[in-house]
Amino acid sequence: MSTEGEERYKTGEGYVTAHSRRLFTDENPSVEAPSTLSAGKNGEPLFFWQLHSILGPKRIEAIVRKFYELVWKGEEWFKEAFLHTNDLEGHIWTQSAFWIDAMGGGRAYHGGHFRLSFHHSRVEQAMTRKGAIRWLELMRQALDDSDLTSDPRVRECISGFLELHMNKYGEQFEFLAEGLDYKIKPLAEKLPEADASNQAPASPPDADKQHKPALAALSLEDSQDIATKSNGAESAQSEGGGHEAKAVPAN
Repeated sequence: MSTEGEERYKTGEGYVTAHSRRLFTDENPSVEAPSTLSAGKNGEPLFFWQLHSILGPKRIEAIVRKFYELVWKGEEWFKEAFLHTNDLEGHIWTQSAFWIDAMGGGRAYHGGHFRLSFHHSRVEQAMTRKGAIRWLELMRQALDDSDLTSDPRVRECISGFLELHMNKYGEQFEFLAEGLDYKIKPLAEKLPEADASNQAPASPPDADKQHKPALAALSLEDSQDIATKSNGAESAQSEGGGHEAKAVPAN
């Protein structure tokens, strides 16, 4: 499935892009990881800081929105961890900004990893293995229901991004992150039945060639717009005596 005719989006170094890239290279010292933010051709390795060039801001925001809507409709014990830090729209804007920034979409997440660590410290009750399992259940569901383009590398890349960051959170908050499920439905499973019968069986991705990358980007203009709205939501919370918005795992 070629993506050569699909639109590519503007990229830019953000506040967390370089830091997130270092997390990857520290965990994968033998991998020659490029610093370029634009994805290569199909068949070439895809890294999470190149994802924005493929997905763009609207797809990223749509993924995050699906996730938080599932949180809001789901189990109370998990939802409670989010309710006392921000409202639904505030969480969507903040998490979208982090993903866009980390995926190579430009300066969207003001405060960088210092801000991220602060947010996570505010929701320690969810930063457990039980919380990680629930977080991933909902995120996999959101991703399975999202438009991730026809690029077959994207799903494996996002899975790697989630695993990389969840392992980091496991170390930080001292919970076991090994053995968690990061698998997103393969593209072939999402094809309409009428079309699937005409498709050749999809080959499983080569685990040795596809590394553990992560999420992507957006146009610089849109990332700045998201950041502005996110910061505005947080300011309103602060002025009203509320709490600052937070982003959760894996990110």
